[in-house]
Amino acid sequence: MDCFLLSKDSRAPKRKAETETDGERKTVKLRKYDASYLDFGFTCIVVSGETRPQCVVCGMTLANDSLKPTKLRRHLETQHGAIVAKSREFFARKLQDMTQQKETMKNVASTTANALKASYQMAYHIAKNKKPFTDGERVILPAMLDVATTMLGEKTAEKFKIIPISDTTVCRRISHMSEDIHGQLIDRLKSSWFALQLDEATDLSKAAHLIAYVRYCYKTVILEDFLFCKPIKGRATASDLFDIINDFLGLHGLKWKNCVGICTDGAPSMCGARAGLKAKVLTAAPHILWTHCMIHREALAVRNMGGELQDVLNSAVKIVNFIKTHPTRARLFAILCAEMGAEHDGLLLHTEVRWLSRGKVLNRIFELRNEVLQFLLDLDPCKAEQLCSPQWIVLLAYLADIFEKLNSLNQSLQGAEITSFTMNKKISAFKQKLELWRRLIEVGQFEPFPCLEGNRI
Repeated sequence: MDCFLLSKDSRAPKRKAETETDGERKTVKLRKYDASYLDFGFTCIVVSGETRPQCVVCGMTLANDSLKPTKLRRHLETQHGAIVAKSREFFARKLQDMTQQKETMKNVASTTANALKASYQMAYHIAKNKKPFTDGERVILPAMLDVATTMLGEKTAEKFKIIPISDTTVCRRISHMSEDIHGQLIDRLKSSWFALQLDEATDLSKAAHLIAYVRYCYKTVILEDFLFCKPIKGRATASDLFDIINDFLGLHGLKWKNCVGICTDGAPSMCGARAGLKAKVLTAAPHILWTHCMIHREALAVRNMGGELQDVLNSAVKIVNFIKTHPTRARLFAILCAEMGAEHDGLLLHTEVRWLSRGKVLNRIFELRNEVLQFLLDLDPCKAEQLCSPQWIVLLAYLADIFEKLNSLNQSLQGAEITSFTMNKKISAFKQKLELWRRLIEVGQFEPFPCLEGNRI
């Protein structure tokens, strides 16, 4: 029951409550519930601090002033005339049924809310791990049911079956979470300064997109988040790129005056001072500081080596392509590596657009140089001649070492807590290391280069 039952001796007692109306105090008499009112089919509930009668048959709640036997009897006779002569035990059973029904509804509502929350959590993990939407219904839920049945029993496992996890539901959940996160980000940007990082990219289907990241101040922390990825429908000119950015800011109520800086690569369509995106942006917001991405500049600086080092790199890429791009050769090479006890069973393909690719490719071919030589002696002796040359192996070892150090520098320049000041210090320190390494090599000390140390002439 929703309130304590009082004894029969205190039939319809009253208490006084004072309220203030138009500056004057007014006394309101509040009635209390009596246990004998159950004879008329009424229990009580508390609403806004007032005790009110509730019919155990129809569930109707009356005003506090109706806590009178005459008014309660009138409700019973007018609304439920067929059960006027029923005993107190009948209404007690009705009260018990109503109480159990409330508890059942409360438990069902709680279970439904938990199932909804679990559905969002499962959709979040599916999206985070980039899995198909159908995995929830086909993989995750059946696995949960089997584990719950084994560990907790079938009765507990039945509760998992009400979790909505179909592919359309997962898609809808992910969309809701994405919209909510995006809305929170926009709200933060409206009340803070921010800087943009822009890049134009082309996917596997040859469709061009403009990608934007934003760095902004939130409370006392500088955060970095993904802002948008918009398709480029035109010719990817500076005007098209500016229209995409300007339309996005206008659509979400963001102001150019709150943007303090933009960082891009060195493409002419981006940083052109007269017809590039830089000129368009500075026309709309002259105060913006335009910068060239320091990581991109570092990648450009090590792209072209020239001379013998470039020839060795090109030859190594050709050897990798000769083995790796032919399925039969790749399988035979994997068998050879296994027979010779190599740590790896294959080479890595070189990808020009990936900045870390050259270091990984060169290290792998250097580690498998004996296996590659043995394999090429049977298939292409001309390519094997390079691996037989000590001079070529020395240059390959040097490239493997120096690109591994460049990759470490590149990775250290990335991260949420990295600023331009930190990048500048790291690059300045790396330049000093290069000068130190040059002096060490001149005097015949190769300790900073482990691959070169073990293969010097």
